[in-house]
Amino acid sequence: MLDGAKVIAAREAQGYNQCSFAVLVGIKPSTLCKIEGDRLPGIGLELAERIAWESDKDLNDLLKVPYEPIQRARRGRSKKK
Repeated sequence: MLDGAKVIAAREAQGYNQCSFAVLVGIKPSTLCKIEGDRLPGIGLELAERIAWESDKDLNDLLKVPYEPIQRARRGRSKKK
């Protein structure tokens, strides 16, 4: 889930108002308002990536909880003789 406050900060750092940024990303200003207000939790990965791209940020920088790949433990395999 994107962090609305981080999205606002990234958008403003690029000099965009909410309406012009929404048009740039390809969504309605009301949708961007919901994202920035943390009222639209289920946006797709493609939209999240567009928001990150247009705000010149890595997607991980805009997430509420940064993504960390899960390290799977290797299972030891016994060798057959």
